[in-house]
Amino acid sequence: MELLKLKLLSLLADVIQVSQDELDDHTDLREYGLESIMLSNFSERISELLHASISPTIFYEYSTIVELSEYLKDNFDLSTIMLVEEPQRKSSDIYKVVSKILSNILKVEETEIDGSTDLIEFGMDPVLFKQFAESINIQYNMWMNEKEFEQHRTLDEVVKYIDEKSASVKSNSESTFESNDYENDIAIIGVSARFPKASNVEEFYENLLKGVDSVVEIPKERWNWKELEGDPLTDKNKTYSKWGGFLKDINQFDAEFFKISPHEASLMDPQQRLLLEEVWHTLEDADYKISDIEETDTGMFVGVCNSDYNQLLIEQDIKFDAYTSTGTYFSILPNRVSYLLNIHGPSIAIDTACSSSLVAMYQAVNAMKSGDCSLAFVAGVNVNCTPRNYIAFGNAGMLSKEGKCKTFDDSADGYVRGEGVGVVLLKPLKKAVEDNDNIYGVIKGVAVNHGGYANSLTAPNVKAQTAVIKKAYKRANVDISTVSYIEAHGTGTSLGDPIEIESLKKAFEDGKYSKTNYCGIGSVKPTLGILNQHPE
Repeated sequence: MELLKLKLLSLLADVIQVSQDELDDHTDLREYGLESIMLSNFSERISELLHASISPTIFYEYSTIVELSEYLKDNFDLSTIMLVEEPQRKSSDIYKVVSKILSNILKVEETEIDGSTDLIEFGMDPVLFKQFAESINIQYNMWMNEKEFEQHRTLDEVVKYIDEKSASVKSNSESTFESNDYENDIAIIGVSARFPKASNVEEFYENLLKGVDSVVEIPKERWNWKELEGDPLTDKNKTYSKWGGFLKDINQFDAEFFKISPHEASLMDPQQRLLLEEVWHTLEDADYKISDIEETDTGMFVGVCNSDYNQLLIEQDIKFDAYTSTGTYFSILPNRVSYLLNIHGPSIAIDTACSSSLVAMYQAVNAMKSGDCSLAFVAGVNVNCTPRNYIAFGNAGMLSKEGKCKTFDDSADGYVRGEGVGVVLLKPLKKAVEDNDNIYGVIKGVAVNHGGYANSLTAPNVKAQTAVIKKAYKRANVDISTVSYIEAHGTGTSLGDPIEIESLKKAFEDGKYSKTNYCGIGSVKPTLGILNQHPE
């Protein structure tokens, strides 16, 4: 507060061209002879200081520096002001850090890098530029796209760009990556997934950009929905839902590649087969080989909450044998991966319904922080083999009668079931940077709780959701007022959506906002349906 008052007095002195010693923080600003142009100038200076929009009319309501300081303290983020007292970061300091990052990427000595030489001449390519940008973003808490290197082609130009863009952001330290936050952060270094109408992450992203609706009528390869169409409240084992998001070719599997016999593969839940394939693709995406992780403490954490393949085997009158149990048990999902890759970290299947994959992430992050594993695969997988859950959830009135998951819409009438599999590979951020891994994102904090007693067994609880959101941001050491986007669960139900939004509103009530703050809320559920184990 005192620092803020001193800064405001300094700005005022500069505006009216007097010594700061001549000013008093309890004196009405009008007594200093401030006319409209000066007031506008003063408000612009304060706006620059707070990175917000301050109108000159504010001085008519808060006419002394003390009153103005109180108002600004209660309504704006003052963290940037604290930087005023710190030594200004010099371009030479940035040069040392960025030069070190670049030398690590190029695997050369810093002395071999000339600041005025075009980066392409050092052998930089699109992959290395992306890695360079990601490392800079992590170091300076900023967002730099690799395309910026088309405009800033030398190290000197990059340093100047960083200095201009991050002038108001505290550097982690003069030496690279030494903050406590950095020590606890977890990096995502590998990704692979399959979704309805998307065989990989790239296709999924393109579908999102194009607004592709991936919800379709239930394919005949699954079951004949027409035989089950009816009112679940009056007709036994009938359902009104005939839509969903479905994966293609779930019966295709290269058993020989994974050293599994055709007979055993036929008795394996498709979820096991899909998981094996996507874990393999994730390993490839991270540019790792099996030999890089075998005999290590790498963990495998899988979120899963649906398994009706066993029921399908019964309906098909398949003879049960030893492979039937290993092919359909939840516990085998992660263990089959650990067995294949010969890894020795925790291998756990987690079923917490829609939050399964997030809780798997929570378990993996905590296992890494406690030293139980140095790498971890986190996955979620869901396949609908039979209409069992369509009938059950239709009877409960949870499914959309229109086949549309209308997230946050007043006309929302339920959710649409979907399928998918997603895998990420996690590694401590510090180690990932040291090893020059490709970093997709950073996990700064995780939290889990339970709703406890609510309106019903399956109903969400506003108070509990608010608490867990606050806890996650607190653990992440992130100022909640700086959040600009939230990917929500967004079930598309008249109960779930309002509770989720209300919980977010209450969790964010403690944040300090200016009129320029905003936070978008979105969900991919309308394009895919709900994949059961994937809450977001």
